[in-house]
Amino acid sequence: MTNALDRDDEHFSDYERKIVRCVREHGWFATSVSADEEGPDFTYSIGFEATVSQPEIIMFSIKHGHDFLGDIYSLMKNGRTLELGIRVPEILRNLDVVFLPVDKRFYAEYPLSARWFYGHENFALWQMVWPDHNGLFPWQDGFAPEFAESQPDLSFGNWGGLKAA
Repeated sequence: MTNALDRDDEHFSDYERKIVRCVREHGWFATSVSADEEGPDFTYSIGFEATVSQPEIIMFSIKHGHDFLGDIYSLMKNGRTLELGIRVPEILRNLDVVFLPVDKRFYAEYPLSARWFYGHENFALWQMVWPDHNGLFPWQDGFAPEFAESQPDLSFGNWGGLKAA
């Protein structure tokens, strides 16, 4: 499928040209959005699918999300294929993370620049979900309530079916 790398950049904004330049030079780009009254801050990748045939990644409430996306990209570039719903220890220094598919109904709200880059919504986007300080994920009993609003569930519901209904 085509993406912004295949299109004439004559009508691109400076920001769009920056995305394309970074994807060409580094294989990916990170977009970060600050927290507001509607929700927590988040960071997502652009270019993973185009350059390493892996899903784009979105994460919430993680300082230095760009750095973690860089680590994920390096893993992918070196042949690591991430799996859905499986604990992955190599991303956050002392905590496992789990990747869950993002429901396309959230594409209109979150990965706006990725939608522009691909020119459609037919790209894979996975949410990187992190646990609380006790290693419990949002779908597990006992997950720290102070983190409940820090990362919304963008899956198809009940944290990808992992939370008991």
